[in-house]
Amino acid sequence: MKKIGIVTYNSLHCNFTNYGTVLQAWALQKAVQKILKEKGQNNTDNVILVNYCPDTMKDKNPLAPFENMWDNDPTIREQARLTLPAIKENLQKIENFYNDNFIISENEYNPDNITEIGKENITAFIVGSDSIWDIEEFGLDNGFFANNPSMAHNSIAYAPSFQDSIETFDKSQWEKAKHMIANNFQSVALRDRHASDIIFDEDNVRYPVVIDPTLTLDIKEYEEIESKENQYRKPYILYYSRRYNEKAERMVDEIARERGLDVVEISLRAQNSDRHFMRYDAGVEEFLTLIKNADVVITNSFHCMIFAILYKKDFYVYSRQHCYGKIVELLQALELTDRFIGDPDSYSPKKNIDYVRVAEKLNDLRHNAKSYLEGAVVKLI
Repeated sequence: MKKIGIVTYNSLHCNFTNYGTVLQAWALQKAVQKILKEKGQNNTDNVILVNYCPDTMKDKNPLAPFENMWDNDPTIREQARLTLPAIKENLQKIENFYNDNFIISENEYNPDNITEIGKENITAFIVGSDSIWDIEEFGLDNGFFANNPSMAHNSIAYAPSFQDSIETFDKSQWEKAKHMIANNFQSVALRDRHASDIIFDEDNVRYPVVIDPTLTLDIKEYEEIESKENQYRKPYILYYSRRYNEKAERMVDEIARERGLDVVEISLRAQNSDRHFMRYDAGVEEFLTLIKNADVVITNSFHCMIFAILYKKDFYVYSRQHCYGKIVELLQALELTDRFIGDPDSYSPKKNIDYVRVAEKLNDLRHNAKSYLEGAVVKLI
């Protein structure tokens, strides 16, 4: 059997670590391993996470993120500095999670040396998921677009995303991107219906749309990586903010007062420690358990929203730059659009979520995703 390398966003090269980035890679690995076992291939060591760093991330340092913070607001930067001890603890836990839960390539690769990956006998590749085709963030990356001799024609794409910036792409770059997608991959399925529609309208090519890999697994499968320790002993709201939003913070505090709940917060707002229990130090395992045991989840994170749904939580989600499309598409697919808060100042309580209906919708999406991934992986190996 061929060794399969997963090429995706690696949180160890981010300016700030990202739970969703880690969990989508873990879930994709798990989904591929399940398919291989069903096909009689029990050597799961052949599914390898490629330690890949795109050019746009080579100067990032999660232990000293301030030099490369795109947000120049002095207050936000100061809050990040105050959070540095928790940032360091979080990074160590993320590193431990990678080492404990993945088989990682022996060497670190980048767009220039990815052609040398054959030395590790990795000859088949799955590119995805996450926002790796966001040209504004990563450019036309040779690894993410399989645009190199080692990967071209030996790769499939599962749920890569263009994010919401697709309309602002430079026309020549966009044409090159579409050419690479059409010519470098054996098969392609996107995470963005919006992108699929645009490509179809322009080129009459219809790529299927599949769910994020984190949704392909049942919540019981995450039990093996949850923290077994209770993270907070009183009833609480989990508030996970990937970017500061003053209105959202007011909404969180309002709901906490209404329901008599504490607030556990994961953000860079160290100043909130006088009224919120701050947990930027949480690792992946603790993050999952904090969602699992929360009374309410409020977030602007796509993947935090996903796990709130998987754990059948009362939740509210608001958007941030480049995240509106993927959040709304998923909520529409699961008939949960009332959980999107366009303006946190206009928040009002919603009726309870019918998770029986959500499960029916999700099962259909999972079936479609598994059918695509199974067929693509079988051809790949």
